[in-house]
Amino acid sequence: MSIDADATATVRGLIDFHLHAAPDVRPRRLTWLQLATDARAAGMAGLVAKSHHAVTADVAAVVQEAVPELRLWGGVTLNRAVGGINPDAVAAALAMNGRIVWMPTHDALAHAAGPPLPVLTDRGALRDEVVEVIDLVAEARAVLCTGHLGQREVMAVAEYARGRDCKVVVTHPEHRVNHIDVAAQKELSAAGAVLERLLPRAHTVTDLAGIAARISGVGCESSILGSDLGQPDQPHPVDGFAGFISGLTKLGFSDREIGRMARELPLALLDEAAPR
Repeated sequence: MSIDADATATVRGLIDFHLHAAPDVRPRRLTWLQLATDARAAGMAGLVAKSHHAVTADVAAVVQEAVPELRLWGGVTLNRAVGGINPDAVAAALAMNGRIVWMPTHDALAHAAGPPLPVLTDRGALRDEVVEVIDLVAEARAVLCTGHLGQREVMAVAEYARGRDCKVVVTHPEHRVNHIDVAAQKELSAAGAVLERLLPRAHTVTDLAGIAARISGVGCESSILGSDLGQPDQPHPVDGFAGFISGLTKLGFSDREIGRMARELPLALLDEAAPR
């Protein structure tokens, strides 16, 4: 796959924190090996592999061996396909060097078309299995992403995770399904959580200028960047991520700020030393 030359210059040394590829339950534009090969050719530093239905720690390890110049991190998403909010699935993914655990996405209370997977009891307390999952993630120094949890659930998860010194990333807070308002974003950031900013598309509540305003309002020091691409009808993920970065640059973000959001902070979350 040919990557635009301008895209290569834009994404060099950066990390896309949110991507989809094949094999997957849903159709995807590229395989993980194809995507990693293209990202390496563009000079990217790394990719985070996400699936709504499967563990990605294993495929990340295999592709990493095939494309050693690029870092690829995987994990597990706690939807029904892996038994829901399942501590055993988390333990297995972490044992395979998974670095990210996503709370439910398509099966979350805020998103599910069928019976949901709530993280809170009827009295508003975290369910026992949620506490166990957070404890496992904290002990492994991995990253807990909030998936498609709604704002009330995110606040409760983040509060407990903070007490366990667990790294928390609030997944796409501008998504219509799990929108987190700016006041809550500021509260979460002040408590140590990181906000994942994604390329705005039809399912986001604001456009690129709105994303930029929220980054500035909450602080780029607590934001990371991703594309959420990989769908067959969407741009190549490298080109799409480059367009996102270029758009933020045109709106006034410096190279240092972009580097903080798309390189330094992701590496710090994933316990990696910055490549020289």
